[in-house]
Amino acid sequence: MAKLDIDVNRRKEPKRPEGLGNNRPNLDYDADRERRFRMRMQSGPGSNRQEAYDDAPRPKHKKNGAKKNKPKQSFFEKYGSMFMVDDDGDDSIRSDYSGSGVDRRLIFIVVGIIVILGLIMFVGGRISSARKEKLAAAERERQEAEYQAWLQSASANAIAEPSPAPKPENPKAAEYGLFTGYELDYSSAVAINNPEFVSQYGIIIDAKTGRVIAEKNGQTVVSPASMTKMMTLLVAVENIPESKLDDKVTVTREDTDYAYVNDLSSAGYDADEVTTVRDLMYGTILPSGGEASHALAVYVAGSEEAFVELMNKKAAELGLANTHFTNVSGFYNENHHSTVGEVAIILKACMENDLCRTVMSAHTYTTTPSEQHEEGLEISNWFLRRIEDKYTDGLVYAAKTGFVYDSGNCSASLNQMPSGNQYICVTVNATSAWACIFDHVRLYTEYAK
Repeated sequence: MAKLDIDVNRRKEPKRPEGLGNNRPNLDYDADRERRFRMRMQSGPGSNRQEAYDDAPRPKHKKNGAKKNKPKQSFFEKYGSMFMVDDDGDDSIRSDYSGSGVDRRLIFIVVGIIVILGLIMFVGGRISSARKEKLAAAERERQEAEYQAWLQSASANAIAEPSPAPKPENPKAAEYGLFTGYELDYSSAVAINNPEFVSQYGIIIDAKTGRVIAEKNGQTVVSPASMTKMMTLLVAVENIPESKLDDKVTVTREDTDYAYVNDLSSAGYDADEVTTVRDLMYGTILPSGGEASHALAVYVAGSEEAFVELMNKKAAELGLANTHFTNVSGFYNENHHSTVGEVAIILKACMENDLCRTVMSAHTYTTTPSEQHEEGLEISNWFLRRIEDKYTDGLVYAAKTGFVYDSGNCSASLNQMPSGNQYICVTVNATSAWACIFDHVRLYTEYAK
């Protein structure tokens, strides 16, 4: 027994576990060891030794091991008591969780709110769509009325001020009040010196006399970009009989790839979409569609190369010494070039053709419905739609835009003043689309009378 007492009472400091430092609980290990030994000696074989440890002090750790093993509760197990109905039928909210279901009325309320909000959004969307359609229809009616008024004004002015030429080379010129021939008069031209004019090249011409009023690098060779499509339209119209305008044409994969590969604007046609020749003309000019111009050229001449030969032949007929084409859409090529003055001549030639004049003066147009576009494609001439809000002194009723990196933003347009005088304006290499528009506004405001 003495041996046992010695073992129990021997003072031996327990080894401090590495890493606990000052956080280890402060326990009396000697007293605890002796108490446990005595308890084991007094316990018999059949006794429950767990009871001997019930009153033993436990070390208090910061993290309770039992808590780590506690099963994770779901949201409704933890907070479900807020939504439960009492077992005795009382509808009051309970403060403790004692059921397994959720009040179905709350679900019905939430679903009802969602349905009501959906209905409100649906009705609001329909009202908004109807309002937009109404405004679009009103705008189209306004533009059509404005165009018809202009046609009457142009006819009246042509009768009041006939062309002085006894027998013009181009009969339609006198009808629309344009100068005869295709040669410009630079003798009295002044330099464009408006400091706010940002285009690198520009020209404004009196369309009744052919006199160049003002110019800036007007005879310098430039890339005409998509203004090229005015010649594409003119050549196509002159080589397609009127009876063939509504013939069906399939826009092929080659046409759509042509626009994609050369980074051209698109009218929106899909591969293998069936449309009409007339639609391709509008698609070439209004949205400057590369696939439309290519499909039109192939329809007329069988290939783009053959059609380009017709374009260069027409340029020679018009006396355009500095103009040469290599493609029908205007993407950059060092041999594809013109001047702002000669682009103005191309615009004039288009205005002498009834169908070209109609296409280039259209603000919007809807193509024939097809399998891919059941309601047709609604296309528009963004230059005409934007400039009419910025310039109100006259009526800019025909235009064609263009852009390539080497030429910046460019455009050619025709303006008629209330006096009946008409002016052709061409600018090249503006810094943005809006800068191009404002340059036209500046020239018309300063020089058009």
